[in-house]
Amino acid sequence: MTLLSISELHKSFGDRPVLTGVSFQLRTGEKVGLIGPNGSGKTTLLRAIAGELPADSGEVRLSKQAGVGYLPQKPPVMGGETLRRHLERAQKPLRKLEIEISRLEREISSCPPAESTRLNRLLDRYGKISVQFQQQGGYELESRLQWVALGLGFSHSDLDRELSRFSGGEKTRAQLAALLLQAPDLLMLDEPTNYLDQQGLEWLERYLIDWPRSLIIVTHDRFFLDTVVGRILFLDRGSVKSYPGNYSSFYSLREQERLTQARAYTRQQKLIQKEEKLIREAKADERSKRQASSRQKRLQRITPLELPERKAGFRLDFNFRGRSGRRVIEFQGVTKRFGVRPLFENISFEVRWGDRVALIGPNGAGKT
Repeated sequence: MTLLSISELHKSFGDRPVLTGVSFQLRTGEKVGLIGPNGSGKTTLLRAIAGELPADSGEVRLSKQAGVGYLPQKPPVMGGETLRRHLERAQKPLRKLEIEISRLEREISSCPPAESTRLNRLLDRYGKISVQFQQQGGYELESRLQWVALGLGFSHSDLDRELSRFSGGEKTRAQLAALLLQAPDLLMLDEPTNYLDQQGLEWLERYLIDWPRSLIIVTHDRFFLDTVVGRILFLDRGSVKSYPGNYSSFYSLREQERLTQARAYTRQQKLIQKEEKLIREAKADERSKRQASSRQKRLQRITPLELPERKAGFRLDFNFRGRSGRRVIEFQGVTKRFGVRPLFENISFEVRWGDRVALIGPNGAGKT
């Protein structure tokens, strides 16, 4: 069943076209990765689907009553409520059922046995709501809230902190946690791994593998895409092309396409050059002029092929061309605190000439 249908979507900013006829469909329960060069319009497309940004033309159609959740790259503006309250609001439909169940229990307990008709009506409604509450995981509301919060790197004490005191990265993680608890029919995540440490990243991977609803992810983490998605949407030069499989499958298919396009372009260029040379060197007699005119018309009918863009390359030269001692950095018993809070204590290590070191650790461990 189709959950989302995009048809001929166009969007420009001033005289700069960003989306030029984007069309694709997304099935219920399908997980796709949306990738493309920086500035190709990935965030613009997500915002158009979420209804935050009107398109110039085209159509975005969602299944009737389908809910959409969108995590932007930039940290959201949040008020003074606590993290716990923020996450509980994401569970609002189930919280309302919980309140209704409690109300019905009070009415049932106070209903006189003589009022059998009213009692049966209350018991019938109580049974239906209880089944609905159980099927939607209502009896695990608190444990689920804590599981998601802790999985994304928050501590138990963070649940009672005010969001206004959170850093930008913490606010983004809080919004991600709320969306996971909200469980919309279509979840769209724009660079969700930016503010996650390795442990949080691995937790989110496992969570999204089991995610039963539709999912669109924008991320530069190809390993994350390999683990989570089953289709790639490649956005480039204003349009989208769909590739089956994960990122590795896409990369293989894309390389084959690039090679095929390059060969076709080279063949066409050789043909054009050959025909142009024959036209230039045509003799002055009538027969040669007719042949040159015929060749010129053939050239005009040729649709020029585009040369595939070369893959961007980046090279770092770590070779050192000066003088240096063998010991580049040395820490001896270094301690750092913020107020009364110790960040690290008595750290000792050294980095020697030629070492290549990775500095890793949980969020807030003090890497920066």
